[in-house]
Amino acid sequence: MKKFWERFSALTGFGILFAFLSLLFVASIGGFPDGRKIPFGGSVLSDPGCHVAGCHLAPGSSTLNEVGSVSFNNLPESFVPGETYDLGVAMTGGTEYGFQVAAIFSDFTQAGALTAVTEDTMVVEVNGLPVLTHTDVLEAGMVDFQWTAPTDPKENKVALRVASNSADGNDRPTGDAINTLNVSIPLDTRFDVSMPDVPMPVELTERLHFAQFANGAGITSQVTLLNVGIGEEVNAKLELRDGNGAPLNVVLNGEMISGETGVFSIAAGGGAVFASDGNGPVVAGSLTVHADGPLRGVVLFDGEALGVAGVGSSEPLTGFRAPAENRSGDKFIRTGVAVMNLDAEGKTLQVRLIGLDGTEVGTGTATAGPLAGNGHAARFIDEFEWDDPVPDLTDFQGVLEVIPSHGQVAATVLRVSYGTNMASLPVAPMQE
Repeated sequence: MKKFWERFSALTGFGILFAFLSLLFVASIGGFPDGRKIPFGGSVLSDPGCHVAGCHLAPGSSTLNEVGSVSFNNLPESFVPGETYDLGVAMTGGTEYGFQVAAIFSDFTQAGALTAVTEDTMVVEVNGLPVLTHTDVLEAGMVDFQWTAPTDPKENKVALRVASNSADGNDRPTGDAINTLNVSIPLDTRFDVSMPDVPMPVELTERLHFAQFANGAGITSQVTLLNVGIGEEVNAKLELRDGNGAPLNVVLNGEMISGETGVFSIAAGGGAVFASDGNGPVVAGSLTVHADGPLRGVVLFDGEALGVAGVGSSEPLTGFRAPAENRSGDKFIRTGVAVMNLDAEGKTLQVRLIGLDGTEVGTGTATAGPLAGNGHAARFIDEFEWDDPVPDLTDFQGVLEVIPSHGQVAATVLRVSYGTNMASLPVAPMQE
């Protein structure tokens, strides 16, 4: 019993808070000092707030929302039914904190699901309404949580409401800041049943990855896509990114494309062709084809000083091996490697050269720094960042291994040689 009252005293600033927090909810129930329940208080329509009744007084007896602050982080501009969003609450103005969050429709019924992420937080049920709250005093004013939007929303907007106490830790109702916030998130208009003229979005779940796409200084890239489905058209779009993962600007079929095309349709049994114009300085990056059905494709590289080579799509890999060759002099041979990062996080590309007899020739990294998230890099093997001793590539034939530090990549390997000869080389997954 003594331990109970000691804990009660330590949490007084937070326990009393929840009388005010009943502003959020139609009904109240008995409270407990561990903060897991809302203490007795008035209704959402009539209770003026605990600070008015004398429970919590900010410096100077300030009124509600005038000291400290509470805000939401990472709010979406609109919500998609059933989508899960990683959100947060930020509180300032105190040394200890408590809070409650609810997601509701205008009639105070549940709007989606809340999931606790931060330690010492949990979701409790108050008269049938899920409420995210703390289970113990929070020493930091940052809380992470997830909100899963309702799968069948009955209204075109959802309210996220939060109330917080930024307490000063003096175990008394003085010096505490009470703050509330009510934000409205509209339904994505693509799903608004009251707008029948807005078409439902096309879900493009299929992917084709091409690790190299270049244009400029007479070099062109042409992507040809084939609908290999039976009797059904396929919807698709092209997405192009540069070395840093940013949108790649390039002219395709006479139209400037800034990162991605609109959605287009490929007739059953038909195809589509998109060709760059070869004008301007050289730009390079990667291409991803998003589609809602089965496609096959090839990128045709063409350059007056390089020749022509066709390269099919690349599979997602956690590491790969490819033939490698390098020869100096007038009758040069060089092996070029293009890699696209399939993840949003940057990663290091470890490389290893192996001779035809299976002995290791050299190790290093493909680039000086990490490959950017969703980024692209293209290097000849004699441009890699080799460890000492640097391998002798004057006349080399063997195998190249590339292993990312984590995640997946897609790759294209080309052999370029004197006399405008260019050929694609096989890329094989690493065997575990």
